[in-house]
Amino acid sequence: MQALAHQLRDGDNADVDVGNKTITLSPRDTIGYEIGIRESSSVLRGSRESVTIKLDWKPK
Repeated sequence: MQALAHQLRDGDNADVDVGNKTITLSPRDTIGYEIGIRESSSVLRGSRESVTIKLDWKPK
């Protein structure tokens, strides 16, 4: 995750391993983002928290 953040911050292409292949992302200078947080509690599963980070841009 940190390597991806550094690549995006530097404005370079970013390589992401997905399954058995590598995807190269080519973001522009401006990247839109959305952060979602979800908390849930269940008697059987206990408490859970999750964070979702969504990044979007038009490719170079």
